Formats: sequence, C-alpha cells, structure tokens
Amino acid sequence: MYKTYKYIKNHFEHYKEIFIFKKLCFLRIKTTFILGGGLELKKRVYSFFGIKWYTFSFVKNNFFKELKKFNSCCIRLDSPMSFEIAKMMTMDKELFLKIKEFDKNLNQESRMLFYKIISRMLLAYQNPNRFVLADDNEKNELKNIQNNFFSEIFRLEDNKDPIFCYKGYFLPIRQFEISVFLNKHGLYLFEELTLNSIKNKDIIDVGGFIGDSAIFFEKEVTLKNIYSFEATKSNYDLMLKTLKLNNSSRIIPVNKGLGSKNEILNITVNGGGSSLISSSVNGDNIEQCEVITLDDFVKEHNIEVGFIKVDIEGFEQEFLKGAINTIKTQKPAMLISIYHNYSDFFQIKPLIESWDLGYKIKIFKPVDGDISTETALLCEVV
Repeated sequence: MYKTYKYIKNHFEHYKEIFIFKKLCFLRIKTTFILGGGLELKKRVYSFFGIKWYTFSFVKNNFFKELKKFNSCCIRLDSPMSFEIAKMMTMDKELFLKIKEFDKNLNQESRMLFYKIISRMLLAYQNPNRFVLADDNEKNELKNIQNNFFSEIFRLEDNKDPIFCYKGYFLPIRQFEISVFLNKHGLYLFEELTLNSIKNKDIIDVGGFIGDSAIFFEKEVTLKNIYSFEATKSNYDLMLKTLKLNNSSRIIPVNKGLGSKNEILNITVNGGGSSLISSSVNGDNIEQCEVITLDDFVKEHNIEVGFIKVDIEGFEQEFLKGAINTIKTQKPAMLISIYHNYSDFFQIKPLIESWDLGYKIKIFKPVDGDISTETALLCEVV
C-alpha cells in the first residue's frame, strides 16, 4: 500500500486529472487501458480511484468485437444535425401540423418510413445513450455493410498518393459513402420511365464533394454529361483527382456554389460537411466562393436537365430559389437532402408541392446506423 501511496504522490497531477475527468463525466467513465510498464503498480492505482482497467491485449481480443456487435444492432442519433432536429421537435408547438402537412400525398412505404424516423429521433433524444434498437432487417443490412461493403474497400500505393478502390471505382481518399456506392442514391425507387428519361439527359450534381456521386452517375445512370458543382477549393481539387483516376470524359467540374442569386459568400471548410454561411463570419476554416444560380447556368449552356441531386449542408432552400425556372420548365427528377436542419426537414416537401408541377415524392433513407442522416426526397413527374 505504501508503494501505491508513494506512486500516487509522485504522479499526483496526472491522477488528479483522471479523478476530475471522472467527476465531470458523472462517473460514466469507469474504464482505462494499461499500455505501458509497471502493470501491477498501475493496477493498484486505478483500483484506488475505482477505475476498472484492461490490458490492451484484452481490449484487442474482446472489446472491439463487442463494439462491432453493438454497432450492428443499434441505430444512433449521432450527428449534431440529427440531434438538433430532434431537439427542435420536442420544442415545436406546431409539430402536429408540420407532420400532417408532410404526410400528405406520400405512398404507404414512404409514410411508414417518415413516421419511423420521427419516432426514433424523439425516442433516442430522450435516451442518454442516443440510440434505438435496430429491427431484424436493419441488423442484417448493418452486418452486410460490415462484411460485404467495407471489406471490399482497399488501398493501392501509388508513386505519390494513395488510391482507394471499391468495385472498380477509385477515390483519392477513403470516402466511399454507403448512400452512393451501396444504395445508389435510392434511384431504384424511381419509375422505369423516369430512369429512361434521366439516361438520355444531363445531370446536375449540386454539392459534388470529391466527385464520388458524379463518377457513379457517369458509369451507371446517364449517357450524357454531369455538371458537378463543388464550392470549396480543397474538395474541388480532390474531385479533379477522382475524375483523373476514373478516366472520366463526361463530367464537367465547376468550382462554384449554387444559390438564390449571384454573389460572393464565405464557406466553412469541413470536408463533406462544408457549408455556405453568412459573409460576415471569420475563422481559420473559412474561404470565399462564387455563388451563381442554376437558372442562369442552364440558360447560358443550353442544358437539358434530366436529374438534379442536391446535398449542400442546409443551403438547399436557397438553391431551389435560384433553380425554380429550370424546375418548372423542364421538370427534372430530383434528389434533395432534407436532413441538415429542421426547416429543410419539414418545409422543402410542401414547398415543391406548392408549385403544383405534378411531382410525386418519396422518402429515401439508407440503412447506415444513423436515424436521420442522408434522408432525402426523391421527386419525379410521372
């Protein structure tokens, strides 16, 4: 015991931090991993503070296996965006009216999916661990993702930069999205007539990121051109690498944002989560970008639009304001993300329906372990 006391005294500041950290976490942190020497002495020290300890070999052989099992049976409220939407729902006194408005004209499958997402967000929000249990179909799909999707992604060593591969698709970073490469953006939910129309028209990819959706569209969806808009310079540079790796010939990269008017805006740079914001914000991860309207671009380049995919981190409604003429005159099929904020989640569908263009709207939400991330509207005129 004297050795334990002396060891703690000599390392008091370190163990004080551990004790305080436990208190700040409301005693939820009750484990630690012992990696270095002095195993027996450290075991006594951690026992002194009531902290359960594991050796790294134990963790390697047991903990990560259990974590994998856990991830295969739970659907989580992980992202800040999903959490904020759930929080807003608990505070909105007009939630019932919003739900009833969203429910209008949905087919049975989309209606059930919509209510499933709503109920799970509210349930997980009340759960301190922020998750709900997956159903049997989801458990099987999550296992399939682990065993047959992630396991088929591998890395190639190039002379200068790494190359990542999945089933003949190549990316400069390991960023193969489940919704894109496994679930194909849910395009299988469109009618056959819609898919045939898209095949012979151009595609507008809004929020092109690193060109991942664009190369999928080029290889599997259309015989025409894909115009891929990416506002951030870093993602745009990665997109150029992606196009080169995949020998692309029909993707036109555009280093601009799409919005409601022509302007210069600041954008927060955060990989796939980069978003257009107020021009008054300053910070280390801010860059300026040119924003134009889709209506002007389509008119200038005389584009026949068959499909529009929009995923721009909460700027979707601003985009729609600048694309309304194209949408009204050409009535393209659309995939519009609604998971970034509360307004998008409940207002984009009624907005499109208010235009009275004959759009039928379905909900797409891939099984990926998150309750609402990647939720999108699939819109088609049939």
